[in-house]
Amino acid sequence: FGITPVLRTEVYGFQFTPVLRYEYNSVYQHTGDASLSVARQVSENFSAALSAGYQHQFAPIMASQGYYAGTSVVLPNPEITVERDRIAALSLNYASEIFSLHSQIFYNLISNRAVYVSKSFTQAKYENVPSASIVGETLDVQLSPVDDLNFRLGGTVLRAWDRTTGREFAYKPRLQGYSSVNWSFYKDATITLEEEFLGKRLINLSDEQSLSPYAQTNLRVEAKLAGGVVIFKIDNLLNEGAFVNSGFPIPGRLFFVGYRL
Repeated sequence: FGITPVLRTEVYGFQFTPVLRYEYNSVYQHTGDASLSVARQVSENFSAALSAGYQHQFAPIMASQGYYAGTSVVLPNPEITVERDRIAALSLNYASEIFSLHSQIFYNLISNRAVYVSKSFTQAKYENVPSASIVGETLDVQLSPVDDLNFRLGGTVLRAWDRTTGREFAYKPRLQGYSSVNWSFYKDATITLEEEFLGKRLINLSDEQSLSPYAQTNLRVEAKLAGGVVIFKIDNLLNEGAFVNSGFPIPGRLFFVGYRL
């Protein structure tokens, strides 16, 4: 169980939000973190926020994947210790009736980062990296030139690396992004065409093996009917072949029909 007190106060147009968190855990070490964000509405359409924080936590993979391949355990991998993150971010937001933009620049300085390391073709495990950094930027842009049409484009550029060796982390692409077009072609029906892109990913922290970049196109149609919504979806519309992770190919073209109340 845990407790998270949050306080918001405004001084001279700046909104301050300090957050504290403490978590008691019967299996792992007790953890806690603290953060502070300062935000300001610069104009009717533009706002900015600066945040910084310290996190002291176990990575989410501890309970479910902190094990050696081929074994089964209940408790987390005893070789992985608690992770400590120092985080800073700057966010910029602009929004009008037809256009919006969100951008965030972030930097994480991490101690004891849990990373996936492949030991052989049949054996892999998570290990701690003593010191690591992640730096990058996210961008999301939306344009609605008319009421029934919306364009969206976004992505993340980042670099994540072991500060001791200089090697980049496995499965942390330098570039990933998305784009979509949403058209309400009838008063109760919409069609969405989206593209997802994932850049080159290293397979292992210890060598240069990598997976190739890939893009996937998806199509989705929704229409209101009888108090619910009929959904027709095609994932991987162009039936592209690629690997998300080593040994795990993406599915081929998938069709889905459903009804949501």
